[in-house]
Amino acid sequence: MFSAAGSAGSAGAGAGGSGGAAPTLGCAAWQVETGFATTGTATIVGGRLALARPAGSQTYDDGPTLTQAGLSGDFDITVSWQAFAPGDSKPGIGPAFNAGVFWHEPSGSIYSAAARVGGGTGQASIVHGKQSTVNSLPESATLFAGASGSFRLQRAGTSMTVTTTINGQAVSAQSTEPFPEQPLTLSLWMNDSSSSGAQDAGVTVTQVALSGGGGTVKPDDFSCP
Repeated sequence: MFSAAGSAGSAGAGAGGSGGAAPTLGCAAWQVETGFATTGTATIVGGRLALARPAGSQTYDDGPTLTQAGLSGDFDITVSWQAFAPGDSKPGIGPAFNAGVFWHEPSGSIYSAAARVGGGTGQASIVHGKQSTVNSLPESATLFAGASGSFRLQRAGTSMTVTTTINGQAVSAQSTEPFPEQPLTLSLWMNDSSSSGAQDAGVTVTQVALSGGGGTVKPDDFSCP
């Protein structure tokens, strides 16, 4: 299974991204960041965000990552998605779609609240200070091929909640210590922990809904060309 370290560490591009000016995408002008071995794509197709890791991609591909910085205060974010293609996943490893919010500590630590689907399971995780929580759905015999679902990221006061829902099954993680840091960065990305890229993998994101958050980070229905 994916580990807590994997959930935070796989944020590679998701938690920060590469330097230099990044192109933007979508109505919310997401920053499109690329990291090491990025061979995947992020495109707007028919009012949907398509994230793809095509066959032939390099092992441990990390991106591209879409980010919006400036999330503050209380917020409620729902990332809705469909048509998950697991590629050449095996139980516990393989291409995964992720969404999360991130904070970089001056010490270099990365605090995160994140959700994922991939490797035949779904996860909700919170990594913060002494907390390292990763809760998972039971493994799917179909590796969730063709699945639809949502990732919900919520903060009320200093309490964070992450809920991953896949084909009607849900798993959640909650803060066990305060998570007050701000501004946070919201990120969407695919990565791959498999040993080969022999099959196409990807997901279609239909909407990012948002209430609260301070006004800098925007919702997106991906209707912009």
